[in-house]
Amino acid sequence: MGRGCVAEDTLEGYLSRLCGQPACTVTGLLIGQSSVQKNYVLMAARTPPREDSSAASRNSVDKEWVTEHARQVSRMLPGGLSVIGVFIINDNDAKDTVATLQHLVFAVENLISSEHLWIPSDDDITDRIALHINPKTGKTFDVRDPKSTAKPADWKYSSGVCSSWSTVSCRVDVDMMVSLPDNRTSTEGLSKDLKDERSSLVIQPCGGSVSVRGAIHSTALVHNNKPKARLAEKLLKRDVVSTVVTRVQMVLEELLISEEEGRSKKETVKGSGPVCVCDYQFSDEDLSEVTDRLTEMLDINVAEADLDDTRETPSELMERDFVTGR
Repeated sequence: MGRGCVAEDTLEGYLSRLCGQPACTVTGLLIGQSSVQKNYVLMAARTPPREDSSAASRNSVDKEWVTEHARQVSRMLPGGLSVIGVFIINDNDAKDTVATLQHLVFAVENLISSEHLWIPSDDDITDRIALHINPKTGKTFDVRDPKSTAKPADWKYSSGVCSSWSTVSCRVDVDMMVSLPDNRTSTEGLSKDLKDERSSLVIQPCGGSVSVRGAIHSTALVHNNKPKARLAEKLLKRDVVSTVVTRVQMVLEELLISEEEGRSKKETVKGSGPVCVCDYQFSDEDLSEVTDRLTEMLDINVAEADLDDTRETPSELMERDFVTGR
């Protein structure tokens, strides 16, 4: 049997509006948290249109674009929330669509998990949701098993899904040095270098280093009324690690692209409930660009007044902290 899925009731109206758009295939992400008993779906975000897409391609599924969307959205989510599934709206036969959903579920999970610097624990939930609308059928796949077959999921709507969840937060002072090897010439190479924090025993030529100093504000959501301290600690730790890695990646990518000092600060989108998301604003961006990006990535209406930039001061990349290789 598949797992039960409880979705915030506002999603029903959102998905219905997407169904009413001109006939074309619509894809998107399901965002929430998984427990041992069920999946909780708090948000759905349509895949933004690709600028260079043709009319013909809009009726097909762009796996690369969907997975890149998932990667960027995953970076915005607080601890405890993640991309837990994908959805497709089309008129195709359900059997054909399930196969497409399966490919998307595994592609999204593989890309997101490739950026994690932690080893999955035994109590991690690995079932992911695949939702086909029209007819509406929900299924789940176990991403630990590449040969996993679709299992029916009981999909229900409910109000205030996360209203009783606990929110935990912390501040962590960071002072660390990341060594970089010689001959780094691309952002892909830098990403790999960061992951080699795992391989502390590997000896290799050092072409430079980056010192990271400052404070990380971490927030995590825990789904039940009696949260376990061990789970809250795990979610906070993972959020801190993800935030540090994302910040370092963005600063180094900015350096490679522009060869100028990169500065960024964390913008948090305030909401009426306990769920907030974050984005990063570079020094050459104004607030309207941040709101536009959040609107595009999450398909929500965001105004500048919704942004909270008081938690963190702008990060700086100082010349003495970055030593270039030969």
